[in-house]
Amino acid sequence: MKTIKTFSAILLTVSLILLIPSCAVNPVTGKKQLMFMSEEQEIALGAQYDPTVISTFGLYDDEELLNFITEKGTEIGKISHRPDLQFHFRILDSPVVNAFAVPGVMFILRVEFWPNLTMKLN
Repeated sequence: MKTIKTFSAILLTVSLILLIPSCAVNPVTGKKQLMFMSEEQEIALGAQYDPTVISTFGLYDDEELLNFITEKGTEIGKISHRPDLQFHFRILDSPVVNAFAVPGVMFILRVEFWPNLTMKLN
């Protein structure tokens, strides 16, 4: 019985030692929390996923609209909880009304989400 308690104590200690470096400050709450992915890993995952999404939907070709979205999105990003990240924007050629983000702050906007925005540019 003593061996099981000793083993459990050692296992708990080793687990805590391994988990402590994984703790990071959450930029939204300001509290420490367990992080399973570094910022670099998150960005790499987004970069890996980006071409897959583009090949699935295709890009909507409107450079003026993309520049407008990039400008406004970057302004929003600068006042977000992660202002130092570089944001990437895409407009997908899809009739589905939606917008989403993949890890690594690669935002992908579906074109039908912005009907009023296109009118503002004209």
